[in-house]
Amino acid sequence: MCGASQTKHKYKYKLWLAIEPGAFAQRPIFSSFLSLFAMSCQQRVAMITGSAQGIGKAIALRLASDGYDLALLDIEAQKAKLEELHATLSRDYGRRAIIIIGDVTIEEDVENGTKETVDKLGSLDVVRCFTLKRARTHGS
Repeated sequence: MCGASQTKHKYKYKLWLAIEPGAFAQRPIFSSFLSLFAMSCQQRVAMITGSAQGIGKAIALRLASDGYDLALLDIEAQKAKLEELHATLSRDYGRRAIIIIGDVTIEEDVENGTKETVDKLGSLDVVRCFTLKRARTHGS
């Protein structure tokens, strides 16, 4: 490249980087960029509690649109709604999802749900808990 004008040098350099990605990655400033890019392309997994309806469902749909695979955790009474959400995530978003039946007020259910998520989806990057429990009054 001796004697090449500055403009030609820049264009040749950019073209060389585009054609030879291995050489591109060996440059320190670019290798850190590539590692950040690789991290953003990795599979991300979230577990959403209370995901059968309401805000939990909305969060699950948003995370699916952002590229997350999901573990959907809710109580047995919500199983039909979980199955409907599971089908929507697979069909409309192309995301992997698993259904976990459990109660977040029971520590063992949460531990088992976490283990099942990692076993079936490979990791667990985000946990979003959304659960409301109706308070009882003394008269009920």
